Amino acid sequence: MTDGRLQDLRGQLEGVLGLLLLARFRVESSSFDELLLPWYERRTFREAFGPTLQTVVCAFPLTGCEGCGLAEVCAYPRTFNPSRVGNRRLRGRLNEVPHPFVLGPPPAPFSYLRAGERATFDLTLVGEAAGWLPYFVLALEDLVRFGLGRRVNGGGVGRLALTGVQALHPTGEYEPVYDQVSGAVRAGGWARPAAEWWQTLSDGPSGHRLTVHFRTITRLGPQPDPREGPRFVTLFGCLLRRLVALAHRYAGMDISGLDLQALHGLAAGVRVVRAATRHVNWSTRPEEAATGLVGEVTYEACPETWQTLWPALALGSILHVGEDAAFGLGRYTITTDVS
Repeated sequence: MTDGRLQDLRGQLEGVLGLLLLARFRVESSSFDELLLPWYERRTFREAFGPTLQTVVCAFPLTGCEGCGLAEVCAYPRTFNPSRVGNRRLRGRLNEVPHPFVLGPPPAPFSYLRAGERATFDLTLVGEAAGWLPYFVLALEDLVRFGLGRRVNGGGVGRLALTGVQALHPTGEYEPVYDQVSGAVRAGGWARPAAEWWQTLSDGPSGHRLTVHFRTITRLGPQPDPREGPRFVTLFGCLLRRLVALAHRYAGMDISGLDLQALHGLAAGVRVVRAATRHVNWSTRPEEAATGLVGEVTYEACPETWQTLWPALALGSILHVGEDAAFGLGRYTITTDVS
């Protein structure tokens, strides 16, 4: 593929993904109890956070979203059940609409907390969801207050207090948004275009090799042999589908000019040179399978390929990849080899 064609493909990615607005926050809490937080449990976020958010937002709790006249403009269905509202044409084209948020847990599968110790996690809001930050703060405040994880002594759920929320700027600086004392959420233009976020990470690899470190369970479909790791084309295909759907749904971007076939072909030429992954199950429930990959895989391609695909790879390190990405799975970081 010629240099001009590669530059054109990168321009297409930048054009579709670059204007997607992201607001990033650091959420801080403090434990009342000595407890163990298993960060990946469906009860922790998917099963517990959704109903909590609905309680905070819903004006007509007895009606249900399907029969509610406010469903098209309500923060709960538009964030937690986005496939049921909004752009029907998108639903037919891209199937499932991704959630416009990412709750990013610590990389360790379990966090042991002493009484009074802090637990910190990330929250990224996408597009219109950035304007609903107060709802997310109230929902998280209720969620941690009424219990997460398990108390080490005496059993039962553990209790935490939401102590603060800080907005992250592309410069790397943090700005207070919420504190426990005032209980108020500051208004502000916290969302910035995706291009500003990936430009702060790197200009892209300059060498031939790139290592993807899967920090939380990553589920890309059928589990590969852990000795081989996921093929890059599988990883990139999952990532591109997610990012394009987000940009189309939450930034209104026209994706018709994006040459998905050419990008897929470029990714198919990347080879695995080293894999150190393993299958794990982080769920503490015997009946729940939460199996996926963690570890790292080193891929090799020419620097021009990495430069072309870099906007998507860098943005994916913020928005995660694969199944349940909104709830902390599929978190990865990238290191590069200059050789």
